[in-house]
Amino acid sequence: MATGNQGLNGRIVLLPHPGAEAIPFNGAADVPWNTGQHRRKFLECEGAYVKDRGVASQAATLRFWCEYEPPTEVTNLRQGHQPPRYLHRIVQWPSTVVRSGSGSGCTPRGGCQNTDPWIWREGFVWTICRHHQSGKLRRLVRELRSGDLILFGSPSKTRWLLDTVLVVGEGLPKPMAYATVRANNKDPLYAAAVLDPLAPSSLALMPIHGQSQRTAGASAPFSFVPSVRRADQSWFERPDIADLVHKLTKSNGGAKPALNSAQSATECLFADGPSAFWHLVVDKVASAGLVMGTRFDFPIAVHGIET
Repeated sequence: MATGNQGLNGRIVLLPHPGAEAIPFNGAADVPWNTGQHRRKFLECEGAYVKDRGVASQAATLRFWCEYEPPTEVTNLRQGHQPPRYLHRIVQWPSTVVRSGSGSGCTPRGGCQNTDPWIWREGFVWTICRHHQSGKLRRLVRELRSGDLILFGSPSKTRWLLDTVLVVGEGLPKPMAYATVRANNKDPLYAAAVLDPLAPSSLALMPIHGQSQRTAGASAPFSFVPSVRRADQSWFERPDIADLVHKLTKSNGGAKPALNSAQSATECLFADGPSAFWHLVVDKVASAGLVMGTRFDFPIAVHGIET
């Protein structure tokens, strides 16, 4: 069981990323590997979820919002402009995909976007998004401690739309050269979708592994993605946690974080600590009729290895 930093001095990091939905071009049945600005996808795959704290996870087909930049097949969910308009499914191993209409493979030097955070590993991994400033690892990242809370989402006028919750796990890494991280990696999925699109890179990397529900134990905070079971609900818009963001103060001066700040990670504090704030987020997600997706099973077998 992780003990972590459950004290009042722990941090909550608001991690904004672009919120636009990935959509197919001219009604196509697929979305190619993204080479533009990052996008969100409403995706379906097998996995596991919990409805509340302290209970065992259950297997199910889940639907959820995430960042996944390699190609996906899409199904039109409904008419109109309110997201999600499309349901995405992973049908190919990333490194073998040919970009639609281009006739050329999507290589790292082809401008492919990387996927971050990576949710196809229990506890999730936060690799590079907002990690650097002027080419150097930010103090915020270097000083993270077990139990700190990272909230990934997208500002939208007066809303703050949540898609991923990562609780920083134990055993934080030291900064390493990209080549070292790539050489030490044993996961071909993570390598193809996260690391290879970054190459070549002179940036130091410090991949942050999150706390999984399986190892957290009892009611300790764990990483999750707001989700629905396919059997229960066909779609949902990402939950708005603006009312909770208003309860935070910025660590550098005590001002309230701006809801519309879309460019920088914001380090915040909560009077009762990150663990208490995690419980507020869980209650908010549950009040929207959503479950906590804790494990996501990548649907493709790679070189005979089931992932």
